[in-house]
Amino acid sequence: MNSKIDNQDSVAVIYSVECLSKPDIFNFNIAISDFCISCEENDDIEIMDENYHIFIQVKSATVSGEEFKKIMTSFLANDQTEKSKQSFFVLTVFEPIKFNGLIFTDRFQAYKKVLKNRHESNERKAEIKDSIIKEFKLSGYESIIDRLYIDNRPLFRDIEDTRAIFARYLRTAYGFKDHGETRIDFLFNELCDKFAELRRNRDNIDKTEIEKILGEELCKSSWYSGMSLSLGYTKIESGYIKNTKLLAEKEKIQSGAQYVVKKIMTGWRKYYFKEFLLSMIIGAKRCPQCGHPMMANIMGLNGIACPDCGYNPYVTLILYCECGAFEVVKRQPELDEDSIFNYLNNFFRGRKDTSCKVCGKELLDDNVELRTMLLPVPIPYTEYKNIDDIYENSQY
Repeated sequence: MNSKIDNQDSVAVIYSVECLSKPDIFNFNIAISDFCISCEENDDIEIMDENYHIFIQVKSATVSGEEFKKIMTSFLANDQTEKSKQSFFVLTVFEPIKFNGLIFTDRFQAYKKVLKNRHESNERKAEIKDSIIKEFKLSGYESIIDRLYIDNRPLFRDIEDTRAIFARYLRTAYGFKDHGETRIDFLFNELCDKFAELRRNRDNIDKTEIEKILGEELCKSSWYSGMSLSLGYTKIESGYIKNTKLLAEKEKIQSGAQYVVKKIMTGWRKYYFKEFLLSMIIGAKRCPQCGHPMMANIMGLNGIACPDCGYNPYVTLILYCECGAFEVVKRQPELDEDSIFNYLNNFFRGRKDTSCKVCGKELLDDNVELRTMLLPVPIPYTEYKNIDDIYENSQY
């Protein structure tokens, strides 16, 4: 069995992954898209961005009425201390809170439903709030009770239900590939260990760092995606034979790639041609890294680059379809595997569907990674108008 403090880590893990796919996990009617999670600083767990600050206390043991009031007093003190952001409060309990035999959790949740109902009158909401405060003797906490959320779930680290919840939220956040139970279980333990480290050091982690941890592991499931297609062979009992279906699919994807590249580069050359002629007359722009004229790739017709140090000011990550349609996944992407993985995941999360907008072909299949491409030109091409920005911190 894990200790009580380990359960605080499992709660932090669940909230961190849930925050990746939902901007308001506690239904406070706020949106936190870029966040930071701190451990053991002002409270057990805190989730914050530049506008909001959520204080969280985790109680895996029974919470009595007196202990609940101590928690509310602590929340009230945090509310008075936090001056620059709007404060909210979450009490994570593993079993219902009881006051002298009365189940406070049920009464409070019922009130919160009434509070959220925009068709209920303010008088009715105030009446129910007053009755709860009087019945449970919560006078003094009126200013924060509407900003309180009670999460009543037994999120113990060492039970299967918690891991199942984690898997569900992970698949919501990273749903464009099936990563398998073994990899999901490994990630749960890795994140629990990470939050344990943060807790011991009273440290914090931001969304980008969480995505990096997840992306580094999840992108491993994509290393051999499409391998059978690339090889074009199928194993039989006595050896290997060509798979005509795989070869036909491979040819279609390769043909689509060639068509898309030709279409994009033709458009770039038309847009860039005047600049090309000018560079032939007065010389190409100097590289901001080494000062050499950026005259590679036929003076920029195939993408601007420096022939000396290899500097390239533009890279665009696209996803294409065999029909020749394409969409921009990320402009100026980071080029490490986990970043590319996260770009592709976020791209599909932001779409209403996963099919090609032109021909309707399903893009989210086993070959999705093979349809991604990095091109050395800005898309849209008009981004080239801002090229002088690359010299902002350059000596050239």
